[in-house]
Amino acid sequence: MNEIKCTNIIYVKDISKLGGVESFVWYMIRKYHNLDIMVLCRSIDTKQMARIQKYCPVVVHRGQKIYCKTLIINYDTSILDFLEERQRIHGSTWRLYNKPLQSISKL
Repeated sequence: MNEIKCTNIIYVKDISKLGGVESFVWYMIRKYHNLDIMVLCRSIDTKQMARIQKYCPVVVHRGQKIYCKTLIINYDTSILDFLEERQRIHGSTWRLYNKPLQSISKL
């Protein structure tokens, strides 16, 4: 697969067995699974993948181009290099980078 296409994408760099980010993703997909939504990550725990796939597709990013209307990210902005289309980007990157959003050139 050279392209990833979905209306709404939740991107988390690493999804482990348990944690706050994992809980956030779990509650988001359970609530919005009826929308065109996908979880995108660089690595994921196999049990988490099986659990999430009950509600929506999970794709491990391997350099594919990304086409979406809404991208939800938390701290890793490297994924923005692969984004071809976007209308909205939601995230809390500024807290972790300790600088305002407008100073992150990828945004």
